[in-house]
Amino acid sequence: MGIKSSLQRWSVLGGASVCAALLLGCAARADLPASAPASAPDAGGPAPSPPAPAAAAPAPPPAAPKPAAAQSAPAATPPAPAAPPAAPPARALPPIPAGLGRIAGKVTVAGLAPKLAPIPVGKDMKICGTSKPDEALEIGPGGGVKSALLWDPQGPPPAKGAKPRARVALLACQVVPHVSATAVPGELVLTNEDGLFHNITAAGDHAFSYAMPIKGHVIPTKLKKPGVLKLESKNHPWMKGYLHALPTTAFMITEADGTFYLDLPPGKHTLQLWHERLGERKDQVEVVAGETTLHDLALAAR
Repeated sequence: MGIKSSLQRWSVLGGASVCAALLLGCAARADLPASAPASAPDAGGPAPSPPAPAAAAPAPPPAAPKPAAAQSAPAATPPAPAAPPAAPPARALPPIPAGLGRIAGKVTVAGLAPKLAPIPVGKDMKICGTSKPDEALEIGPGGGVKSALLWDPQGPPPAKGAKPRARVALLACQVVPHVSATAVPGELVLTNEDGLFHNITAAGDHAFSYAMPIKGHVIPTKLKKPGVLKLESKNHPWMKGYLHALPTTAFMITEADGTFYLDLPPGKHTLQLWHERLGERKDQVEVVAGETTLHDLALAAR
């Protein structure tokens, strides 16, 4: 045969072999399960691990809260000014007696009043304490002066048969009240209210010296003429007080706030003032029946 015939014969045999190989491969593939991998593993090798499941996607973080809408802060309110101390209520006065008029007012200290230091106590401290206020000058609300005596020297005398009386106590090692007064002829009733021995003296027109050794000891003293009694204790030297014996019932001692009033017959009157530290003063005041004449007095501080 020629070369051409040989080539044709090889082509036929080779094509047949190729087709047979292809058919065997297709049959082998037909026996594989559908999930088999595309390439078989080597014999004796480990079985392939199944594919790991896909990781779940992480949950998104919670959304941050939205900030509240900015609000403008309210304007700061300035603090209210401190209220001044309340004035004490006005004292209710009795009606003006028929046929009389009234002088009413307040005694004050002008300028800055000195502040007196407490007086030290050196004995009997169980009853007397360790110190006492200096009562020579006591200033109340609004500069009011306590314990100022006001009177009209020409005012009415005590009624016939009347028995004017001033009561003064030695209490907690003080003379109480610090300033007192009575019309004369009258009487001072002195009482020891402490369980201590007091030796009380008075100088002036009604001089005396009384030993008062026990609590409840009472000594009455007749006062027959006008004058000022300065009361003192010899064994407790800080104890001091004043008693005024006056020729009239028209007198008054100022309250803690410095106020006073006097009821007098209509007409012009001399209003006289006395204070232990601030001195004395005389003012002319006219009184109208059934009416109140306001008359304040300011005393110089000293």
